[in-house]
Amino acid sequence: MDSVKITYDSITDIGKRKNNEDRLLCIHKERDKGTFAVFAVADGVGGRPRGENASTIVMNEVKLWAKKMFYQSEEDTIDPLKELQRLIKCANTHVFNYGVKNGIHPGSTLTMLLFYDSAIYLAHVGDSVAYQIENGFSYKISDDHIGYRGKKKGLTSCIGTREKVNVIQTRKLKANLPTVFFIGSDGIFNTLQINRYIEPLMNEKKGVLSEIVKNIRAEGETDNATGIVIKVRKNGQ
Repeated sequence: MDSVKITYDSITDIGKRKNNEDRLLCIHKERDKGTFAVFAVADGVGGRPRGENASTIVMNEVKLWAKKMFYQSEEDTIDPLKELQRLIKCANTHVFNYGVKNGIHPGSTLTMLLFYDSAIYLAHVGDSVAYQIENGFSYKISDDHIGYRGKKKGLTSCIGTREKVNVIQTRKLKANLPTVFFIGSDGIFNTLQINRYIEPLMNEKKGVLSEIVKNIRAEGETDNATGIVIKVRKNGQ
């Protein structure tokens, strides 16, 4: 991928919950080798104690990791997919140890995009969501780590509830620019009909995220809702 221009917007809304257990992070810098950016959403797992602390721990780990990645020497040979795996395992250890220390079992999701040396990578654990939008179509690029016992739904993989993470999704993404990525907590996507928003998202319509949150509230969504929209285009597009 050649030199690109990145623009982004984000939103977080508490909904009707007592606490906002969602956390988001947007980092965008330039390196000699090209754009460096990290966009991440973490959602404290509902039904477990101190979800906001779990998602905060996860996001703090992402911040530290991003700083180290940015300052890597240009001569260093880095495998971003392996580094993303290490990040999630490290975050899991910190959340798990926090739970052991406090006699609880907190957990968090994490969905993030990494722009590194002219390539784009996805890392994902849990039921937060990532979409890619291009050529008038939307594609879900994150897996659902969700299982059912009878009619009861639960996560099959998240960060911090166990000593080791069950499933970590990491992948290098292909993009036919211009492309929009939309990542967010499940509160954004539970009732969202994303195909209604392809055009406003691609055109970076002012206030589109606020409009989305307003509409999902009208549909009855009460959960915390957090989202980041990232548009990637070639310079000059």
